[in-house]
Amino acid sequence: MLPSKDIALDILGLPSFATVNEIVLRYKVLSLMWFPENHHNHEFALQEFGNISEAAVKLIFPEKSIGRKLTLPEMYGFFNTSFLETEIKKENATMQVMRVKLLFVKNLMLNWKLRKYRLMIMQLN
Repeated sequence: MLPSKDIALDILGLPSFATVNEIVLRYKVLSLMWFPENHHNHEFALQEFGNISEAAVKLIFPEKSIGRKLTLPEMYGFFNTSFLETEIKKENATMQVMRVKLLFVKNLMLNWKLRKYRLMIMQLN
């Protein structure tokens, strides 16, 4: 579940009057600092990266009521969007998340097909 506005501001270390551009800038700094692939303790970095992503999403898209935690593809999609766009636009961020979800599902299906073919080959041998 996404954090409340006060908790999200606290996670990002921002005052209550922060603008969207300030939120995005702080998100960029913290997400680069806690990007999971840059740490030896991958699990802890992933947890911090998730908290930072969820806090930023809550503050940038307050009208979006997501009753669950963000998935890893959604976090990476938001990360990519925030670095590829100079100013986050709600439609673009939503489309980016949808594209990431679609690619993730395609990848899952491809992996499932590969496993299925491997099992068939193993059974033939």
